[in-house]
Amino acid sequence: MIPPTPRALLGLTLLLSGCGGPRPETLLYELRIVAAVAEPPEVAQGEPYDLTAIIADPTGEGGDWMIWGCLPDLGCAVERGELGIDEPTATVVAVAPAPVWVMACAPGACDLSAATDAQLEDPQAWLQDLPVSGVTLGSRLTRITEAPVEEHVDTQELAVPKREDFAAAEETQDEASQYSSADDEDEEADPDNIGGSRWQRTNVLSNAKVCC
Repeated sequence: MIPPTPRALLGLTLLLSGCGGPRPETLLYELRIVAAVAEPPEVAQGEPYDLTAIIADPTGEGGDWMIWGCLPDLGCAVERGELGIDEPTATVVAVAPAPVWVMACAPGACDLSAATDAQLEDPQAWLQDLPVSGVTLGSRLTRITEAPVEEHVDTQELAVPKREDFAAAEETQDEASQYSSADDEDEEADPDNIGGSRWQRTNVLSNAKVCC
């Protein structure tokens, strides 16, 4: 390992002294919800997923957290825990456009276990009645896919048709054409389709996979 030169050490010293440390507005001095992470990040309507809240507690006082979501005519599903002991994670069902809420309270700031249905349904109005310090509230909207999760296909798993597959498909198509011609002759002989063969035709190529 090559030791740093005096000029490099001087440049590093000037750089650090010029930065002056972190900016005050980027520091957290009290309990704060930093983020809410969904896993998976995108789900279909009605599918369950895990929501994990990242809660900063710079003072180390601890407190309580709560994750919940409310649906009309169905009520609210609530998950509670204690900071530093229980991981703030809850399994919720993706329903758009209903948000999922996260709240954390320092000791003595609020009693999450006593929350009423009205407070859970309108947490922003509830927040107006709580102390300014020691209470933090956040929400997350679920990212909904247009198709169910089970219909999503990894393009890397798509099989690429081989040359012999196309040859077999052409041969099958020729047989289907011969069958269709013979069936047309039967149709001329039996215009009322009494034999019913016309309704038994099957498109044998309907399940063939086509790759871009």
